[in-house]
Amino acid sequence: MPRLEFCTIKIRDFKEYRGQHVLELSELGFGLQYMRGENKVDAIGSNGAGKSSIWDAFLWCLTGRTTRGMRGTDVRTWGGDEHAKVSVGFYNDEGWHWVKRSTEKNGLWLDGKLTSQDEIDRTVGLNITNIPHTILLGQKRELFFDLQPSKKLEILSETLGLDIWDVRSERAKKKARKYEDKMLEVEGVLKQMTRDLESLRETLEDQQRMSRDWEQERSQGAEARDKTLKGLKKSRETAVTEMGTHDLAYDGSETELRAVRRDILKKQEDMDAILDRLSKARAKRDAARADLERLKELASSDTCPTCGQKVADKTKHAAHAKAALKDAKHKAAIASDRVIVRETEKELLRDVIVRMRDSEKDFANKSDDAKDKLDHLKAHIADIDKQIAVLKAKDRSEETNPYEETIRKTRTLIKNAKTGINEAKDLLAIMSRRHVRTKYWVDGFKQVRLYLLQELLMELQEVTQNILPDVGLAGWIVEYDIEREKKDGSLSTGLSVKIMKPGTDKAIKWEAWSGGENQRLLIVGALALSEVLVRHAGIECDLLVLDEPTRHMSREGVSDLVEHLIEIGREKQIWYCDHQVVESNRFANVVTITKDGHGSQISIA
Repeated sequence: MPRLEFCTIKIRDFKEYRGQHVLELSELGFGLQYMRGENKVDAIGSNGAGKSSIWDAFLWCLTGRTTRGMRGTDVRTWGGDEHAKVSVGFYNDEGWHWVKRSTEKNGLWLDGKLTSQDEIDRTVGLNITNIPHTILLGQKRELFFDLQPSKKLEILSETLGLDIWDVRSERAKKKARKYEDKMLEVEGVLKQMTRDLESLRETLEDQQRMSRDWEQERSQGAEARDKTLKGLKKSRETAVTEMGTHDLAYDGSETELRAVRRDILKKQEDMDAILDRLSKARAKRDAARADLERLKELASSDTCPTCGQKVADKTKHAAHAKAALKDAKHKAAIASDRVIVRETEKELLRDVIVRMRDSEKDFANKSDDAKDKLDHLKAHIADIDKQIAVLKAKDRSEETNPYEETIRKTRTLIKNAKTGINEAKDLLAIMSRRHVRTKYWVDGFKQVRLYLLQELLMELQEVTQNILPDVGLAGWIVEYDIEREKKDGSLSTGLSVKIMKPGTDKAIKWEAWSGGENQRLLIVGALALSEVLVRHAGIECDLLVLDEPTRHMSREGVSDLVEHLIEIGREKQIWYCDHQVVESNRFANVVTITKDGHGSQISIA
């Protein structure tokens, strides 16, 4: 175990000490050192001589605070303006070190170099929290038993570094909460993905139903088209056959008429021209009538007759429809009039021709009749061919089911949704396992802390029981326990100390104890705590200071305490500082602090 050996304390202008004073600890060696005081200035006996100020200087140099928490200008020379300076020399496993502190600009040096308090704490191995409970049991400070239960536990926790387990527990709690939040988030996403999957499945069912309907309609439509196509082809064949018959009739009539028409060629040419104009007039008339019928149909609907678009304003639509119908009627009337004119011209010319060729009348009638029928049949066949082409084109356009692609895309989306749901479930399972493990450690780390603390308390109890007989308290029992619940039922954590006196069967809490052995019990608790804390700090320190430990203690108690300190002083240097006169020929050295008009002085007998 690393050893910490304090060798020298140098004091300059610190409280009662004016100028420089040196206490060479290493020259005094091990054993019980008795420090007493002599105050020649104030009529208060040995009090106020400056015994405690030496250890205040020691603590201030190492930590920046005195046993009563003073720092800075509070430790300057009393009655002067000089800056206080204190140096402490010591050995550890790294070698020799000097710590120096000054009130001038709050200077702090380690081995001659400016440094920080953290570096001093690391080098010494002790700090302001544990020094007052390990090597310096200062005057008028609360000793271990007199501390609040929470403060007792705090000292032990810091010594073992147990707070790290609370920190880890809190980290685990925060991490568990993050897992819980993330799990809720994933569960929400999972529910939405499940709803989306059900929606996609319903969509797929609708698409498949529409696909089946389409196939059925296509099948029915194909049968109807096949039937219609078959009828159209049969009608075409009939028309072609009839056209051949009329074509032969026409050719025969024309052959007979050629001889007659050679004489009246001019009139026939005129007749042909009139017939041509008549045919065109009829076509225009038929077109005008068809357009009129179409406009009448549109006028009864919500479609604009001008642009053919759906309209919202029916009033405006009615005006357009009326104007369009009027115009169409006018055009139809004109076309009908023109047909009448052309018919009239034809009839007049025919009368002339009839007078010129009465004999050819039958041949002409036959020829005209055949020609009309041929024209009608040609138009009829062209219309049939158009209908056949439309039916064939529609059949080709419906060869591919329009729902196949949407069904394929929907199935892909369903597959992706299932994959996403499985991934979300896997993630949720992983986070659930991690959450369980993490949540376990929320209490687990606290249990580790409690276990280590209980181990420390067992050790503290053992050390305490070993000291009790040495200070005249044989048969006494000191128990340590961790408090967890207050009287009002709320939870708290603190260290409880109970005392059991010989001859009693019930332990009494320290706060309720009023026996005359209080001071001895206080010293026992402080000594036991010092031994345990130093051991767990990982060092072996050669110094222990007890500043005025015998207040309210009987002479017998003082004698027992001195004997115990002498025994444990075989392996370390123990300072017993008291204003009461203590007689013992077993002190290793007696150091007297004398205060006169020039301040306090140190002398060794």
